[in-house]
Amino acid sequence: MAYKELLSEIIKKSGLSLREISKRCESLGVPITPSYISQLQTGKLPPASEENSRALAKVCGYFEDKLVLEAYLENAPHQVLEFIKANRFHDALPKLHSEFENLSNDEKVKAILGKLEEQPLSEYIIDTNLKFSYQTELENSEYFGSSEKSFFEGLPQQRLVGGSDIEENGMSPLIPSGSQVTFDTDSGLKDGNIVGFIPNGEDKILLRKYYKKNDLIILISLNDEFEPLTFKNSEIYILGKVKEVLLRY
Repeated sequence: MAYKELLSEIIKKSGLSLREISKRCESLGVPITPSYISQLQTGKLPPASEENSRALAKVCGYFEDKLVLEAYLENAPHQVLEFIKANRFHDALPKLHSEFENLSNDEKVKAILGKLEEQPLSEYIIDTNLKFSYQTELENSEYFGSSEKSFFEGLPQQRLVGGSDIEENGMSPLIPSGSQVTFDTDSGLKDGNIVGFIPNGEDKILLRKYYKKNDLIILISLNDEFEPLTFKNSEIYILGKVKEVLLRY
C-alpha cells in the first residue's frame, strides 16, 4: 500500500473534511492547506515530511509512526524494500497458507503477495519490532551500502526483545553505537563472524570481526579509528556471534 493510499484511507475513516483536517493541523502548529493534502492523496506530491505526516495522522486518529514509516518506505532504496518484503512474505506464509490451500503453489504465492500488498508495509515493521536477522551472508558490511543505511535514520525507536545495548562504534557504520543486538550462543564461531565480547576487567560489550590464529583471538573493527585487538582465550568472554540487530543511526 502506497503512502497516498494509506493517507486516503486514514482520512476517509476519520470522517473529516480536508478543511477540518487543515484547521486541526494548524492548531497543532503545523500549517497544512487542504490543497496540499489533496495533492498528497492523489500522489501529485511526494510523501509529506515527518512533521506533517505526524500531524495528519494525529488529527485523523491514526497511529503516527505507521504513516511516518510509509513515507520513509516510499523513498527507501530498492534493496531495503526487497529485504523487508521477503521477510514479511516468509513470516506471513504459515498464517496465510491454509487460506489459499486449494490453489497451485504458483497461484498461492501470487495470492499471498497480492494480499500482503494491500497492507501497509509499515504495519509489518512495527509489529515485528524492526528485527533484522544477520545471517552469515549478510554479515558483510557491503550488503547494505551507505544509501541503505541512511534509510534507517529517524525510524521510530523500538526495543529488541532480549537485546544488549552497544555503546561503542567498533563496528560502525554497520552497527553504530546505540544499536541493540542479540547473540547466537549455540553455534560455533568461524573467521569473519561478528561477535560480542567482554575483555577481562571490563563491563562493556564490544563488537568486532572474529579471527582465530593458533591460540590467539584477533578481533578486527570496521571503524578505522580502532586498532585490532588480540587476546588469549582466558582474557575475554565471548557472548556469541551477532544474530539480530536493531540499528540506530
